[in-house]
Amino acid sequence: MAGIYLHGESLVTLTAEPNKQCREYHHRMPLLLDEKHVGDWLGSIENARSLLNLPWTKNLVVDVVSMESHSRLR
Repeated sequence: MAGIYLHGESLVTLTAEPNKQCREYHHRMPLLLDEKHVGDWLGSIENARSLLNLPWTKNLVVDVVSMESHSRLR
């Protein structure tokens, strides 16, 4: 997952348009980066910007949890 960390102050998880697998569940999804792009993400702002709109094309494991199951976890 891609994010922005501010020296012990905060962490922001970036989101993107959902891929086909996530679209039916939510209008956003975490911005996922392939391992081959990690160096670009950490290298410079220009390189990182170029990755913001890359769609995630690999398969995801989607586990749907009912609201009833979720409320029991609290």
